[in-house]
Amino acid sequence: MAIRTANKRAYLYGEGQKRQEWGISTVTVNSRRGGCPLCTPYIGKIFIDDVYSGGKKTDGEYPLLSDAIKSGLFHPNCKDSTSTYYEGITTLQSVTKEEQAEMKRREKLEQKQSHCENEAKKNRRIAEHSLDNDNKKIYSHRAEQSEKKAAQAAKKLEKTVDNSGESGIIFNSKVKSSIAEAFTQAYNEITAKFGTISTISSVEPLTCGNISDYGIFSDHSGVLQIRFADDKNGLKKLAQIAIKMKEKGIWSSSHPYHVFRHELGHAVQLEHAKNDVVWSKKLKKIKAVMDSVDSKAVSKYAKDDIDEFISECIAESMTKKARKTSKDVVNIILGGD
Repeated sequence: MAIRTANKRAYLYGEGQKRQEWGISTVTVNSRRGGCPLCTPYIGKIFIDDVYSGGKKTDGEYPLLSDAIKSGLFHPNCKDSTSTYYEGITTLQSVTKEEQAEMKRREKLEQKQSHCENEAKKNRRIAEHSLDNDNKKIYSHRAEQSEKKAAQAAKKLEKTVDNSGESGIIFNSKVKSSIAEAFTQAYNEITAKFGTISTISSVEPLTCGNISDYGIFSDHSGVLQIRFADDKNGLKKLAQIAIKMKEKGIWSSSHPYHVFRHELGHAVQLEHAKNDVVWSKKLKKIKAVMDSVDSKAVSKYAKDDIDEFISECIAESMTKKARKTSKDVVNIILGGD
């Protein structure tokens, strides 16, 4: 618990430092799959982050984040976090009763899964080090039972359906067909250019938040999450956001598929990290390109992080008006001189 809390504070501090660079102090607590039921009163609300982002009460008419924290937000072992609130861009999502019930259901299952996994490990250790054969059998049996219960809880947490079709992509059952079709098109275009992507396990709605707000790709699980994927107007919202983000120089393109392409860019990077024997050399070349240009050459989001820089370049390279920097980076990825 202490480690998770410390990691949370470090994460929030890092995000806050980035907002200070951008001159933004407004944040929101977003609803997410498996969110914390105790923090639901704060979800969908806007705060001035006076704790991590250097915000002041005079920055707006919104309440201070410090007051929310004093009232219980980000309690010990909390999984929720803030994301940047962009005036006129970020769409707020309040929590429905159904979503709150789902959060409680998932929290109970996660706790049960964690408890059973710990019990299984404990009993395995006892069985392994016991000198009495009967004790070995007893504790091995208990470990097996706990492992079965943990697996059952994990299965109930998974609500994906194999609707992959020819693309091979598995979409969560809540992903709207319009999003699935558009994502599949973006996926096919990316793979046609960059080759096979085997690093994506599933595509799900994103109901949590980070600095980007609109997409997350997990290198560990292979889950790719997209904001508004469960919204019938999701494509329209993503298209509107892309235009605004490009106008502000935060994203590299205004294409409606920008979020898809950006997150697929992370999957491309993971593919190369696993299978490209000269990937480390390519990264050095890309880093040299990154260090030689300013944020206007790609985007503000690509400024300081090489992974985001590469994904922004990949996303822009899929447009008709891709600029030189993006073309150069993609050329390095594909093995050009």
